[in-house]
Amino acid sequence: ALSTVVSIPMFAAAAPNSTALSVSRSSEYIANSFIDVSREGNGQFAITFSIRGTGKMSRIGAKSITISEKVGSSWDEIVSYDQYDSGMSRTNSATYANTLYFDGNIGTEYKFEVVVFAQDTSGSDTESKTFILNAV
Repeated sequence: ALSTVVSIPMFAAAAPNSTALSVSRSSEYIANSFIDVSREGNGQFAITFSIRGTGKMSRIGAKSITISEKVGSSWDEIVSYDQYDSGMSRTNSATYANTLYFDGNIGTEYKFEVVVFAQDTSGSDTESKTFILNAV
């Protein structure tokens, strides 16, 4: 189950028990972004992302989040969210940030594929990061 909390812009270093991607670059659409997945304990993961566009975008936020579970030597997709799901993105804004929570099973290995994006009437750009973490 995925739940959401109040959005707080986060363009900082990663917290312990996580691996983060923080990108500052000039693109036509994305000024900078941050993607992180951290273990919160009791099997819970926090999926945090923030993105700042180069201006007001028609839609900005997370384009997709896909969560897979390791079964034997392969990955089985267990849940996927897109830009239109609650807490994933917003319209007519230059920035968006959010933290979503996923409840896993302790001892199970999960793969999180997170894609953020900024889109306006002339096009869009994306940045992505994949995390593989064991639930603790």
